[in-house]
Amino acid sequence: MPISPQDLKETIEWVRKIESSIDDDISPALHRGEARGGYFSCIRLIFCYSDVFGALLENEVSSKSAVKFIREYFGEVNPRYNDVAGILYSIFRHGTVHTFEPKRFIINNRRFGYVIGKDTDVIPNTDDYKFFYDKKEKGDGHTYTHLVPQTPDPTWPAGMGFPGVQLLPISLERLFRDLKEAVAFYLTDLQNDVKLQEKSFKMMNTIKKPYEFLAENNEVKEKHPLVRNGKEKRKYIDITELSKF
Repeated sequence: MPISPQDLKETIEWVRKIESSIDDDISPALHRGEARGGYFSCIRLIFCYSDVFGALLENEVSSKSAVKFIREYFGEVNPRYNDVAGILYSIFRHGTVHTFEPKRFIINNRRFGYVIGKDTDVIPNTDDYKFFYDKKEKGDGHTYTHLVPQTPDPTWPAGMGFPGVQLLPISLERLFRDLKEAVAFYLTDLQNDVKLQEKSFKMMNTIKKPYEFLAENNEVKEKHPLVRNGKEKRKYIDITELSKF
């Protein structure tokens, strides 16, 4: 059932508010004009934005929804995202959010590291950029293209112990611009797709609802709108905290 024109207007305004925060949040973290900086913070922020837009896309907060947003909307900007969205999200989002840095990974016995640069498309792997695999290196001097795996120079010390290693390059500037273009594509669809309007409107209202912390049977339970089956235990919250606010 189509939402009302007023509901659609409210949804679009709320989404544009999120869109405007992209520059406010990420541009300072990019450290534009500086050779170094922003490596993990930008990636962390960009993929967290994919979480909320995935939720709006599917009316569900989940990794699957975020990956679908990356695949469908980042993929409109660069088809390469269609090929690597799930692994990209797992390695770079989960790694930076939960355990500080992107994860090292192996696919079918092929060992991968990553190189993170700041240029738009071509990343020069030099001492102005960070490479993380088993240690920090000054780089091999080669250039790397965003999202295209490449074998590093075999003479580079970081590659010596792992002759089959490949690097997955990430350009911070390109990732940032791709997010903004992906959101623009989503907004275009939002204004024309009735089903997307309904899902996004529902998720917007769900997100706006408050969480409630309850004391039940000497434990803390959380009642919140994102859980469809009621309440969840929160064992890491000491029950005495509820009386200290």
